[in-house]
Parts: sequence; C-alpha cells; structure tokens
Amino acid sequence: MNRFSIVGLNQNENLTDIDIKNTGSEIISFKLIDDNNKFEYGLGTFINQLINFGIFFQGVGVELCIVALLVTAGDKISRKENAQDSWTREIDLYIPVFNIAKWNKSKQLLEKMLNFLSGDKWRLFFRSTDSCYISLFPPFQQRLTQELDCVCLFSGGMDSFIGSADLLSSGRKPLLISHYWDTLTPSYQQNCISSLNDEYGDNNIKQAKAHVGFNNDLFPQEEPENTLRARSFLFFSLAVLASTGINNPSEIFIPENGLISINVPLTQLRLASLSTRTTHPFYMARFQELLDNLEIDSILINPYKFKTKGEMARECINQEFLKKNLKYTISCSSPGKGRYAGEAQKHCGHCVPCIIRQSSIRFAFNTDDTDYRVTLPYKNLDPTKAEGKDVKAFNFAIKRMEDNLDDLQSLIYIPGPLYDYSFEEIDKFAELYKRGMVEVKNLLSGVRVS
Repeated sequence: MNRFSIVGLNQNENLTDIDIKNTGSEIISFKLIDDNNKFEYGLGTFINQLINFGIFFQGVGVELCIVALLVTAGDKISRKENAQDSWTREIDLYIPVFNIAKWNKSKQLLEKMLNFLSGDKWRLFFRSTDSCYISLFPPFQQRLTQELDCVCLFSGGMDSFIGSADLLSSGRKPLLISHYWDTLTPSYQQNCISSLNDEYGDNNIKQAKAHVGFNNDLFPQEEPENTLRARSFLFFSLAVLASTGINNPSEIFIPENGLISINVPLTQLRLASLSTRTTHPFYMARFQELLDNLEIDSILINPYKFKTKGEMARECINQEFLKKNLKYTISCSSPGKGRYAGEAQKHCGHCVPCIIRQSSIRFAFNTDDTDYRVTLPYKNLDPTKAEGKDVKAFNFAIKRMEDNLDDLQSLIYIPGPLYDYSFEEIDKFAELYKRGMVEVKNLLSGVRVS
C-alpha cells in the first residue's frame, strides 16, 4: 500500500518549497493557477460563470473549492492498486490558504468528514499563501444576484429535477449548480433545463455548469478509480462558493430522497464499496459545521430527508409537468453499459438507482414511460448476472427489515451515526426507511430471481 501526498502549488511555488511530512510517500504535485491567473482543471471556468452572473463570492469560498479540488485529485487514486484491503487509501493533501488560522481550526473536522465520506484515511496540511485568492478576479461589472435567492444542486437526476420544480413552483429563484465529468450527463441536464425553461423560465433559468476534475493519467496506475466516493464534497463546495454571493444567509438546497441519503447497505458485503454517503445526515451535519467554523453564512437544506423517492414524486407541486418530463431525467449508475452490445445509452433498469426509480414512479403514477433495458417486474432474472444481483440484494434487505420491524433503528445506524438528530427525527428516519423499502417490495413482488 502506498501513501500519497498531493500538493497544490501556487504560481510562485515549487515542490521543493513544501514541507512534505511523509517523504516516503508517492508525491503528486500540480499548479492550481496558470500563467494567466486562471484556476486550472475547470475551476476557473466555473468561477467565470459566477462572475458573469454578477455573484460577489467570498475568498473563503474559493479556498473551499481549492480544498475540494485536491480531494477530487486524491479520489482518483486506484483502490485496487494502492490499498491493503482494496478499499482504504492513505492520502495527504497540501493546501495553500490565506487565513491559515481559520483553516487549521477546521483541520480535524475536515479529516473526520472525508474519512466518513470515502472510507479513506485523509490528512490535511495547510500553509499560508501571500494574498487572498479573491484578488485574482476582475471587478464585477454587473450585479444580477437580485434575480437569484437561493442555490440548488442540479444533477439532472429525478430528485434534483423535482427539487428544482418545487422551488420554481413556489416562486423561488434558484441558481442551479451542476457538475459533470462524463459525456452523457450534460445532455440529460440540458434536456431537464429546457423542460424547466419551457414551464417556468422562458430561457431565464440560471444554471452554472462545472466540469471540474482530473484525467485518469494524473496518477501512474493501470486501473483508474471509478468509485469517486468523495464527489459530493466538490459538488457541495461549488454550491457554497456561489451561495456566498447571493443572500446573507443563503440557502443551499440539496434535493435527495431520504432512502438514498440514509442508504442502509443491502447486504453485509456492501457497507464500504457499494454504499455511498454523499448526503447522509451525519455528513450533511458535519458539512454545516464546517461552514459555521469558516464563518460562511450558508445553510444546507434537504427538504426531502424524511421522504421516499415515491413520496417526492407523488407530492411534487406540479404533477402534470413532472409526469410529462420525468423521462428526461437520469438515475442509472451506468447508462452507457449497453454500448458493448451495440445498444443506445439508456437506463439499465436493474441497478440499485434504477430499481428505486422504477419503484418510486410506479408508486406515484402507476405508469412509467422511461426507457429501460430491463423493465421491472421482470419474470425471471439470473442472480449470477448483473441483471439479477441487485434485485436479489434488495430481496435480502427487505426480508431483513421485515424481521426487524420492532428495531428498525438498529438498521439505520449501520451506515453512520445520527447523534445530531432528536429521538423524534430518528424515529422518522426509521419509518422513512420502512416506507422506502415497501415501495421497492411492491415493485419486486412479481420478479423471480433464480
């Protein structure tokens, strides 16, 4: 197993200037800023979009995105090649910041967050930089933020589409923050934005699109890492940067159904590799704590944390709009997997997100016009193949839930602690988990896996 030291360098710095704590680690360094004073790796392009919206963001928000950029780099390290247990990596980040006292105050909290989020061992080392990064940007020529009153994460998925539609239906004026890295996601996001514009905006929906990240050749490795468990740290950080220039305080909406947020592992084997924690309540609470420590006056809100995906759809304010346009959203974990068989990119229908999607749409509307390769309920699936393994795992999890109806809390604690929440809220999480699994059970009742 190799420990990695990832070093972000400013223009006037060289690697020899950096005090590397573990000299035996594998050291990867890169310049954060190019010769034209523009941030590299897509961050500068995203920031320019905010400038064009007239958003007067804060320097500490830029620094948070720098931290997120280095985290994103570390998340590219191959688990298979660089972890003793094929999962846990050891990663040190070296980050230049302006207000080092403020960041050192949050060092342990950040490490705790990242360890929980990705299952790795992170260490962060901050050092002082000469000037605040806000000085790199030109003066704002026009302020448009009076047209915006909140920020909303917008992935192009079903939940973010419902969340955006609910905000717009309520008269809110959100700035939609999107991130993409593959070639397929932007087309889904654009289709969704076009639908929202037709219904609400007359081409006035504001969206900032980020293409922030690193190519697979950043590290010398044979097998690029694709789990990317820390991706939400970048996604959240981009939203926070935008929020620092909108309202005071500013609301950041993170629309995600509660079943996925809690994300109880379907089997004992899925706790690490197949259970993400991107919006888990514990992680959300820690991120809010980080913002408070950094004196960023933004509030993270998941209005659906106690709702299933089906309940989100059924209770969406604009029902007719949702039913008509749900087909443009993307849920599948690997929509391009059919290309090897010469099939068009579309929902596979049998991965965990697809199963939850199908169950939720059937729960809300009885019919689903999404194009799936496998439309459930399907009479006979092979559990030894991809099409049947997640259905089998759900059946196991449903049986386990039914055997523990008197102690559902023992299940919802598996992915992580919930000590930030009241006993009443923990009961709500438990009941939410039960309702979400019942939605899936109703879909799978006609499926035979053998």
